[in-house]
Amino acid sequence: MIFANGLFWASAIFAVASAQSVNLTLVPVATGFKDENTGFIYGSSPILVANDKSADNGGFRTFAVAQPPTFKQIAHEKTGRSKVVVPVHDIGGRDLIINIPSPDSLIRVFDAKTGKKVDSKDKVQLGDWSTACAWRSQKSGESYFFLFGKSKVVQFLVRDKKKDVEIVEVRLP
Repeated sequence: MIFANGLFWASAIFAVASAQSVNLTLVPVATGFKDENTGFIYGSSPILVANDKSADNGGFRTFAVAQPPTFKQIAHEKTGRSKVVVPVHDIGGRDLIINIPSPDSLIRVFDAKTGKKVDSKDKVQLGDWSTACAWRSQKSGESYFFLFGKSKVVQFLVRDKKKDVEIVEVRLP
């Protein structure tokens, strides 16, 4: 149900962003997986990213966004029962997908365009995470993502390291 609601809002946002007037047909979506978090990779070929918290096929899925608003699955990365997935834009010229599965709490990074894993040393961040968001500082140009849990928030710096990506925890005062 959450994914269907996410698709509704994604459809509405995509329609508003790309046309002055639009006919929007809403139909129930049977997705076959459990998701809670979604995000967009913006560009000429937008991608909707959704976590998959199912026990057997957990990880994340990506969907091509097309006109009229349709969502065709283009990738399914099985990393384990996923609590959080967040897109991070333009890190060394690449858009990234950061995924944190519950079973091992490894922060994994994927190239949004190719779907291939990017080396980031798979930092472990234990916790019961509810959601995450990305932010880019206008002042420094640095990109960050924040993990939100039931009892804490953790901030990370995300930066390019040639072919790899570096994830650094930022200690809050």
